[in-house]
Amino acid sequence: MYVATYVVALVKFINIKNLFCFMKEELMQLGLTENESVVYLALLESGLTTVGNIVKKTKFHRNIVYFNFERLIEKGLVSYIIIKNIKHFQVTEISEFDNYIQKQKQEVMKKEDIARKLLPKIRNKHKIVHNEAIASLHEGVKSVKSVMETIFESSDKKFLLFGSGWGAKDRLGKSYYNNWFLRLTEQKVVGRFLLYNNFRFLEKELNKIHKLRFLSDDFDQPATVMVFDDKVIKKNNKYEFKFSELVNQWALHYNTNLEATRPRKPKDKPSVEGNVRISYLRVYAKLRNEVFTNLFDLNQKVMELVKQHVRLPFQKQSGTRLDKFINQEKPCLKPLPPEPFMVKHITWGKVQMNYHVFLGEDNHRYSVPFQYIGQSTKVIYDQQDVEIFIGFDRIAIHKRDYRPGGYTTVDGHMPEKHLKYKETLGWDANYFLSVGKQIGESSEEVFRKVLASKEFVEQTYLSCKGLKRLSEIYGSNRFERACKRALKGSRVNYGMIKNILEKNLDQLDENQRYLFSIPEHENIRGKGSFE
Repeated sequence: MYVATYVVALVKFINIKNLFCFMKEELMQLGLTENESVVYLALLESGLTTVGNIVKKTKFHRNIVYFNFERLIEKGLVSYIIIKNIKHFQVTEISEFDNYIQKQKQEVMKKEDIARKLLPKIRNKHKIVHNEAIASLHEGVKSVKSVMETIFESSDKKFLLFGSGWGAKDRLGKSYYNNWFLRLTEQKVVGRFLLYNNFRFLEKELNKIHKLRFLSDDFDQPATVMVFDDKVIKKNNKYEFKFSELVNQWALHYNTNLEATRPRKPKDKPSVEGNVRISYLRVYAKLRNEVFTNLFDLNQKVMELVKQHVRLPFQKQSGTRLDKFINQEKPCLKPLPPEPFMVKHITWGKVQMNYHVFLGEDNHRYSVPFQYIGQSTKVIYDQQDVEIFIGFDRIAIHKRDYRPGGYTTVDGHMPEKHLKYKETLGWDANYFLSVGKQIGESSEEVFRKVLASKEFVEQTYLSCKGLKRLSEIYGSNRFERACKRALKGSRVNYGMIKNILEKNLDQLDENQRYLFSIPEHENIRGKGSFE
């Protein structure tokens, strides 16, 4: 009996708590601050009471409760009476809340009138000062979209785009991205693209109206830049390192220290800037009119000019820069490390249920011991190696693999017969085969082929899960027809099934292929000639 009473009371308490959370959000939407909403609801629940009781309920400081009471009194939502020289507060009549809402409406209408009168003046002022502006900075997807829309108002109808790609379709939205390119074609806006070789798959699609050129693999540009009229849109690669991190790594590798130049006492920044200026005059300026077709020739010419520069005598002291290096600096040099310096990137990832950690830059997964399933890891990687840490302990190291969508798995990281994996997640080959069998024969065959497509069957579970999700989204009938169509090919995978469903290929009439047949002619042999 006591247990039943306790359970009923607990349920009532939870329901009341949920109700008050919901009411707090609605009060905030009406214009009250979060603290005002909490104090108002506490007073509504308590009735006529003192500040002390509200302090206990809200856990707020006494001064905060008094401050919010004053704000609520100004809004007409709370009043007080004095009993034995002590203020007792209470919520005002509901009609006062209606009056508060009406005041809010009136204030909104006033703001609308002010805005309506002010906007024409702002537009005129903007036209006057627009030409005086040097530059303006826009950040965020909405701002980028608004800038991209101005390309259709451009009189030039041209734009330049170069870089490594920045996932515009994902960041701007697939629908907006496709519609924007469609409008470029309709309004005959021509783009000139300078891209890397890994974007050659866009050549057929964009060459219809735009002009494309591709850079060699020797060049690397971590940012994508789009230029038209007087506007520039720039997006950095999210995996690009920060300069401060690079400096620290470089100093640690060469066992040295780097310090920023000091602009005040002691002052060494001007002397550094002066040396940079001299280098520009004696090296960079002499190259401005020359043409180089490869990096080797360019580096050879730079080295030649640098040698000339260090052999020139000083103007106000004896000797040359080369003399100072040989006599003063060279004796202090230490031998270089045996390994060349490589930039190390840092990212974080959670060990997935298939005991792999995902490296987003390469779209590749690396295994760790299965005991760490579900734990957060720190991933440090360079051009050659991928190291995975938990705290200060390195739990795995792999050679970096650039295959997108691939797996790098060490046998020692796998549980015996994958029991740990099955117990934790509940996925196995039989489960996915049973899912396919419930849908139809073709679906079961597709799941069987996908499960057999990897060396370790556990690496196919994400693809099987994706197939199961497609069957739920598009329905069993469409999924079965898509699988039947896909099985006519030499191989089958998740991407093929998804493509068939998205493009509604499963709904095409199968007899449609017979609409086109080889004409009969005496020079054309039939299939009977090959029996």
